[in-house]
Amino acid sequence: METEFIEVSDVLQLGYALRSQLQGIMDILRSSRNWGWADLLGGGPVTGALKRDRMEQARKALAGLDMILEYFRKKFREAPVVSRISYEEWGNDLFAADFLLDGFVIDALVQVDIVDCQAEMERLYEQTETICKSLRQRAESIRQQKEVLQKQWLEYMETIG
Repeated sequence: METEFIEVSDVLQLGYALRSQLQGIMDILRSSRNWGWADLLGGGPVTGALKRDRMEQARKALAGLDMILEYFRKKFREAPVVSRISYEEWGNDLFAADFLLDGFVIDALVQVDIVDCQAEMERLYEQTETICKSLRQRAESIRQQKEVLQKQWLEYMETIG
């Protein structure tokens, strides 16, 4: 029972790390989205560069997220259902087009890509939160079972002692 409690606690900590990573990515994507709106509404090279910088930060954070997700899947069978984050390809063609052919249509396509990625991260965050809640409940159940067994053990020891 102690081993199970430790395993559940370890996976729960991993779930918290995953949740934290997702929150960071969502913050970066929110900033990308905001700069994207500014770019769409007539921003110049500076707003486009800031948007692309945030998108590159998001891509790097997605790489870290992919590693945490992979480890989480190995440790916990009910891992979030996203099979793999395709951060390597995320926005590649659009990034180049946005840089070379900066215009309203390209900016709009990039904005859609950012919004779609943000929605995916929000969905993954919700799944992770549900899993963490389940793990917290499981850990509490194990803790309560341990307390009952310890109490029974002490009662037993008093009767024979």
